[in-house]
Amino acid sequence: MKLCGRMILILGFLVSFQSWGLTETEAEKLLTQIKSKDSDNYHHLQALAKKGDVIAEDRMGYLLAGNELGKPDYAAAMAWFEKAAKEGYALSESRLGYMYEQGIGVKKDMNLALHWYELAAEHHNMAAAYNLGVDYQQGLGTGKDVKKAAYYFGLAAQEGQTDAMYNLGVMALDNKDYKEAK
Repeated sequence: MKLCGRMILILGFLVSFQSWGLTETEAEKLLTQIKSKDSDNYHHLQALAKKGDVIAEDRMGYLLAGNELGKPDYAAAMAWFEKAAKEGYALSESRLGYMYEQGIGVKKDMNLALHWYELAAEHHNMAAAYNLGVDYQQGLGTGKDVKKAAYYFGLAAQEGQTDAMYNLGVMALDNKDYKEAK
């Protein structure tokens, strides 16, 4: 049976996290209003990020990695993601894992990808846990490890991640564990 593929993290941003300023909802509203680097909202977001607001730091990285404002600036995006990730912000950790895994703006580095995904999974980012499950199941950047794959798929499945649930079922069926596959 075929397992579900990788989740694209660079676009996802639903994570619960307490911020010192900007809330997730406010950040998303602000993002929809930013049409250029010259806008007041862009400068407001940038000012919050420079003051250390982790959600604003992450969203600055998101804006700069995307093409909403013109050509992506991956180096600047990585710098913002790293700043937020070093403060324990799981979404930025997960985004860094994805960028290193895919070689977006950086040389592809599976060791760094796994490092950032593991930190993000420890901080309850279920997309990162799912991606770790895929990496361990397929042996990407590491040897194949079905037990670790099942562990990380299990973490994501417990939070309602349906692809992880599916992959756990497929793994159970492949192992003829019909009771577990239910």
